[in-house]
Amino acid sequence: MSPVRPPSLTLCATLALLTAACASAPPPPTPWFNEHIALGGAVTPPGVEFTITKDYSNRSVDFTDNLVIVNSSSTPLFLEALPPPEGPYHQGLTCPKSLCLKAVMGRAYAWGVPLFEPDEEPGWQPVEPSDEDAPLALHIFGRSLGNGDFTVLWIDLRNPDTEDRPADVQIPEPQHVTLPYVYGSDIMTLRLTISYSLNQAYAPSQPLSQWVCIAPVLIAAVLGLVLVAVLFSRLLTFLEKRARSRASS
Repeated sequence: MSPVRPPSLTLCATLALLTAACASAPPPPTPWFNEHIALGGAVTPPGVEFTITKDYSNRSVDFTDNLVIVNSSSTPLFLEALPPPEGPYHQGLTCPKSLCLKAVMGRAYAWGVPLFEPDEEPGWQPVEPSDEDAPLALHIFGRSLGNGDFTVLWIDLRNPDTEDRPADVQIPEPQHVTLPYVYGSDIMTLRLTISYSLNQAYAPSQPLSQWVCIAPVLIAAVLGLVLVAVLFSRLLTFLEKRARSRASS
């Protein structure tokens, strides 16, 4: 009987490419709608600028609106981190007066420990360690508006992503919200309108395609076990032959 051979490099490369492609694809179902953020009329403090930018890097939606806050003045602007509605605990409890985000002198900071230094004392760290001049950018994720670490505003969830979108889906009504912030010692507000449009990048759930994505991982795992078993078997054979050779001599 011919010996079992390890899987070929071509097969391993193919499995690796399939796995990488599945990992980079957005997991269906994706959000039903795109979410637009619009600024309401408001008097802003000196040196403070609020703008909306679009990010096209998220493949599960057509775009992501970012609320960008730049404060070029020496008076700090703070945003309070809010607790989740379903529980009292949140990261904001560790920040001074729950003020966890800060913009001042053209730069943005978040309260926390330095990157890769978890044992250090917490303090104000750049929101982007690789770019200290990066502004403070907030986006919508589910029912929260925040920077990914802290939620500064809770909104009504009108953009499901846990079930398939009906063919006759209706575009939700816009919602009007108010974002509070602290400028120096003054509490101020910014009015925002969140509206919706149909997400052209929407992908419904496809159980079969999910199994197709899982299959390469399972096959690679099985082939890996087979390879380990073959190598172990050959090692045992080598040791037995070596022992017999020593015994005969």
